[in-house]
Amino acid sequence: MIGSKLTSLFVDMDAYFAQVEQRVQPNLRGVPIGIVPVLTDSTCCIAASYEAKRRGVKTGMPVREAKKICPELRLVESRPELYIRFHHRIIEAVDTCIPVSRVLSIDEMVCRLAANERSPTQATDLARRVKSTVWNAIGLTCSVGVAPNETLAKVASDMDKPDGLVVLLPQELPDRLFDLPLSDLPGVGPRMLLRLHAHNVRTIEEMCALSESKLVEIWRSVEGRRWWLRLRGEDVPPVRTRRRSIGHQRILPPALRTTDAARVMLIHLICKAAARARQADCSATKLTVGLRLLPQGRWKAGASFEPTQDTRALITTFLDLWPDAPLATPIQVEATLQDLVPLALVEQPLFDKERSDIALWRAIDRINTKHGKHMVHLAALHDTLAAVPVRIPFSSIPDLDLPA
Repeated sequence: MIGSKLTSLFVDMDAYFAQVEQRVQPNLRGVPIGIVPVLTDSTCCIAASYEAKRRGVKTGMPVREAKKICPELRLVESRPELYIRFHHRIIEAVDTCIPVSRVLSIDEMVCRLAANERSPTQATDLARRVKSTVWNAIGLTCSVGVAPNETLAKVASDMDKPDGLVVLLPQELPDRLFDLPLSDLPGVGPRMLLRLHAHNVRTIEEMCALSESKLVEIWRSVEGRRWWLRLRGEDVPPVRTRRRSIGHQRILPPALRTTDAARVMLIHLICKAAARARQADCSATKLTVGLRLLPQGRWKAGASFEPTQDTRALITTFLDLWPDAPLATPIQVEATLQDLVPLALVEQPLFDKERSDIALWRAIDRINTKHGKHMVHLAALHDTLAAVPVRIPFSSIPDLDLPA
């Protein structure tokens, strides 16, 4: 045991999208519900209530499959603006108990315990206060984990769901983790599981028995050492990574499952991604676009170019790729700006027109931020604006007055 103090409190909302819907629609309480992007059986469940989960419905499960195992499943169309509004209320509630250090996603946040909050009794009392405050203020349950580092606090928050509270004491580590599957460790996905299995590591106990150097070998980086320390309760700070891509995807509603509508929707997504790149002070050097098609099939194309955050240039690149798109029925579109470069490392344009184009798009961003999304937009997109709802990026929650 290396770590000696509790440092992190992790708040994880329970079945968040579904719980919000059940909060605002009392007739859905106690009912198995699946949250879907559009009301069609050809999509998948992006979230499920605990009533549905207990019947085997999982996030990402196709609706047709979910209805087979849970015939009474009720589909509810996703309302991102509602979830964002509740998200900000939750942060305000938690902040009355302890400052939120980082927001990891729309339903997860982590708080740093102060020096006078790190004993087991103090941390447990604080966790109970957070849970009761969120419930009394918002009417939603959350699960809270407390541990000597952020990673283990996240693990703890998932150990007793829903409405749980788990404290992982330093002296209990790593033994108390041994009953958990390796996949419960954040960041240990399918590829890392294959690597661990290749080294005959199939449990957390076997992973903890390895030397620090062996974990470095398996991870092929210093991250192996960080895991060796985390599992023993060391307060390892999170690694700040540089954003490499910005992307969006949409399931097309049945009325827009045409080649022309898919083209317009892709232009929408490119405009959104370009605005986010400018907000992040990044330029893209590659654009990738794709379609998912009926009855089965995919199309993907991409192009590389000099660093740019100019919306017009990105749309021109897309239109050069589009003639190769198949004439099948599209059901999903996606557009991604890749290989992002910080603006500080990009050589600035030499010509006045290029500089003025960027200034124009930044001015449009400011107008849309101040007066509402789509206040200024390309005329060709006007008739389809209603089909571009707010979506929630995994780790970046927009304010309701910002362009989606």
